[in-house]
Amino acid sequence: MSNPAKRQRVELSLSDKIKLIKEHEAQPKISQRDLGEKFRVGRSTVGDILKKKEFYIEQYEQKASTSKSRFNNSCKFFDINDVVYKWFCTARAKVIPISGPIIQEKALQYSKDLNIAGFKASNGWLDR
Repeated sequence: MSNPAKRQRVELSLSDKIKLIKEHEAQPKISQRDLGEKFRVGRSTVGDILKKKEFYIEQYEQKASTSKSRFNNSCKFFDINDVVYKWFCTARAKVIPISGPIIQEKALQYSKDLNIAGFKASNGWLDR
């Protein structure tokens, strides 16, 4: 007898948790199971979120990060990160194979184009 396929782990952003809470408040008769299916999480996860709804609402109101972002605005080289990421997405959409050194070279080109001094496109930058 085979086991049913495991559901892939989904971690909701704070924004998604707020959406789940608002949906539950708008439709109090909706089951936790139905909410879980809609947000692709388990029923127990929905229950945990609803139990901690005051905490999540407070965090949201304090303008905590409402979404997972690849690049943070406080990053020193945000402009380069943003441009390289857009280039990367475009290249991958065209099924162009890309390696770390290619990304680093492109980042160096963009840093020159944007006149950003001090950028090295190091392995540490690439890892982050």
